[in-house]
Amino acid sequence: MVSIKHWAWCLAAVLGMVLSVGCGGGSNGSGLRTIAAVTSYDSNTLLRVDVDTGQILSTTPVGGAPISTAVDVANQRIYTANWTAGTVSVISMATNQVERTLQVGANPHDVTPSPDGSRLYVANFTDKTVSVIDTTTWTTLATVPVIGNPSAVAIHPSGVYAGVVTQSTSAVSILNLTTNTISNTYAVGNGPIDMVFSPDGTRAYVSQFAGDTVIVLNTSTFGEVTTIGVGDEPFGMTIAPSGSRVYVTNSADGTLSVIDTAANTVVATVPCGASPSSVAVDASGSTAYVVCQSDNHITVINTATNTAGNGIDDIGVRPRDIAVYTIE
Repeated sequence: MVSIKHWAWCLAAVLGMVLSVGCGGGSNGSGLRTIAAVTSYDSNTLLRVDVDTGQILSTTPVGGAPISTAVDVANQRIYTANWTAGTVSVISMATNQVERTLQVGANPHDVTPSPDGSRLYVANFTDKTVSVIDTTTWTTLATVPVIGNPSAVAIHPSGVYAGVVTQSTSAVSILNLTTNTISNTYAVGNGPIDMVFSPDGTRAYVSQFAGDTVIVLNTSTFGEVTTIGVGDEPFGMTIAPSGSRVYVTNSADGTLSVIDTAANTVVATVPCGASPSSVAVDASGSTAYVVCQSDNHITVINTATNTAGNGIDDIGVRPRDIAVYTIE
């Protein structure tokens, strides 16, 4: 979900590839190509799209109803969480083929690799668990119960813990990444669905699907700092690499809210398209990409002006999530 995602806080360069902060991407004039990995929910595929040309480079069949995706540059893999199949597909970046399929819990809603790629965390919505998977042995190290239906897993920049958003109980649970146990659970808002941490780790931002707000939390206590009104049914989120902006897709009104994190106010509302579900921002913070489910479209946004430029059409059938990386 962010996709979204919303999964790494620094650049990683391995084997000629770079993962952009916040799973975003953009042309930087260095000869690198920016590639978007997009889940196509209704066609059970993962698309690789050159976002500069709009060309679909590959279409990979995965499990049923891929709802979330994540990129692991260290191991040259792309993951999809497959909602109806109860699986995670592991796709090789080199071949664009599924190299293995992992059985997880019922209705996985989010998939998040650890920063070094050694672990995979899967939020199993219906089972009310988080699967912890070793990506060397492909064994499930733990199946962690949570109180409620988990919709997102966000790893804190320290790497010590992850926040697990449970939508049905309006809470965030703290998953200790050493012991693979829940250390605490905090009540948060009304129907939370996604979460991102600030790069310095002092703040967490949680989108409230049922409350039409973003709640800002102090991570020392997980107490509420403030509540920010956004659009209707806020869904996927990401944060700029500088931490100065948070981007939130508003799925019911077709917009993207741009939040100034210093003032904790919305500074722009950008029209995107029908049912935007996920957003990614490139490593420089200059470009945001929004996938819109109902019109099979990627909206490309200049973050300096907060305006939408030329988008990319015909992106699968009901594109749901986006992750971006760059190649030479």
